Amino acid sequence: MKFPNFTILLLTILLFFGCSKEEDKLPPDPVKGDLQILSFQFLADNNSSISNDVIGEINEDENKIYLSLPFNTSVTSLTPTITITNGATITPGNNKTQDFLEPIDYVLSKAGLNNVTYSVIVTLEEEQEESDASILNFSFLKENNASLSDNYEAVIENNEIKLQISEKEDLQSIIPIIEISEGATISPTIDTGIDFRNDVVFTVTSENGEVQKEYTVKIVRLRSVKDVVKFEVTIDDKAFEAIINNDLNEIRLKVPEGTDITSLTPETQLSDKAEVSPLSGTSQNFSNPVIYTVTAEDGSEKEYTVYVGFLSPLESDRQFLEELYNVNEAYNSPSFYLDWDLEASTMQNWEGVTIVDGRVSKLVISGVSINEIPVSITALNQLKTLTISGKSLAILPPEIGSLEHLDTLTLYDNQLTSLPIEIGNLQSLKGLFLRNNLLEQLPVELGNLNNLSILEVQNNNLNKLPVEISNIPNLLLLNITNNPLTEIPQEICEMTTEGGRQITISKDTDDECK
Repeated sequence: MKFPNFTILLLTILLFFGCSKEEDKLPPDPVKGDLQILSFQFLADNNSSISNDVIGEINEDENKIYLSLPFNTSVTSLTPTITITNGATITPGNNKTQDFLEPIDYVLSKAGLNNVTYSVIVTLEEEQEESDASILNFSFLKENNASLSDNYEAVIENNEIKLQISEKEDLQSIIPIIEISEGATISPTIDTGIDFRNDVVFTVTSENGEVQKEYTVKIVRLRSVKDVVKFEVTIDDKAFEAIINNDLNEIRLKVPEGTDITSLTPETQLSDKAEVSPLSGTSQNFSNPVIYTVTAEDGSEKEYTVYVGFLSPLESDRQFLEELYNVNEAYNSPSFYLDWDLEASTMQNWEGVTIVDGRVSKLVISGVSINEIPVSITALNQLKTLTISGKSLAILPPEIGSLEHLDTLTLYDNQLTSLPIEIGNLQSLKGLFLRNNLLEQLPVELGNLNNLSILEVQNNNLNKLPVEISNIPNLLLLNITNNPLTEIPQEICEMTTEGGRQITISKDTDDECK
């Protein structure tokens, strides 16, 4: 009975030690070395976005794979080629296209082994700076160039450098300030003065010598002149031009007495390319002097002070005479025109002009073509004698009727076909001489000329006389010879003056009183 128990115990001991030896022969726990990504790469043949194969760098300590692709490579659709431990599988699979904008985990698995995970990280290389040869900035500074009065910054367009510079600047020897690409060189050198009066070509060479560019510097000359050439206002259709002193920068304008100078609208003419403020054609109050600023094309400025005053009566007379001269000058040759010096300070030596008590009282013009009498004749309000005898005057302006002191009006040898009715307003008129014209009729308003004593209308085209002539109370002499008319109103033939003197009528032999 004891033997079997001993046997069982012995077998148990042997079994225990036998099992312990077999356990010593079991393989260790699975390790990573048995399960690896051996290579991870992007092949150019499988990826159109790259031109060369890219091999990943495997970090076994971190279980990470790094791949660096060229700048600007698209990583949203890349197909990797992967080599792994034999018998293992990988997820995502080999040659499977992936978006690598973010890291992707790849998991290795194999029967009997723990899974191993690798994180694949794709980065892009930094943009490689190309070796450049550019001019980045170009300027002329007066601190480096004593001949300059201002600083000038260029505009660079492609390979052309443009500077707008005042025409007054001396560009014979200028040291420019030039900013070029880092490491590049420039020719010609800029440490000494360069003549920029003509185009200058600069050559820039990159640091590595592979790139070279040429730039042409072109100077645009800007006008520096800033003068007021003309300054005038128009009042009642008549222009009044100012006197401009460009040395004192003063403009002096005179307008007729009574003009509202709180609202004048001057027109200005300037030097070429210049501008003015206030603008031409802008109404201004000239009760006090007004400053006008003229800016030249080059930006330089000049200020003019404008003074507005009133014309003296004699100055108003002269304004009319100058206008009369100017409007008729084109109808005459210089050798046979009015002997008037418009530049003279006085009218003392003007032919045919008589001044009494500071006013033009007599104007006699003969032998020249006067085609037009300006309406501004109203300025001659102290005129007593007006003679225009020539060959061209065809129209007498209605404004003639405003000359209230006119006592003698002589218009011989012209082309007048009619007279304005306003002639009847000349209450001081004593003699009206109209021979050798083309008059076809006389205005009835002649009957209003209370002081008229002589009326000469011989050698015209009159077919009849207005009976109103008989109303002229002091008419002594009427000359109507050489006209087509044959009848004279009886009232005219019987005229006597207020003093009882009988009228004298010079007529053709066949003219009859009826």
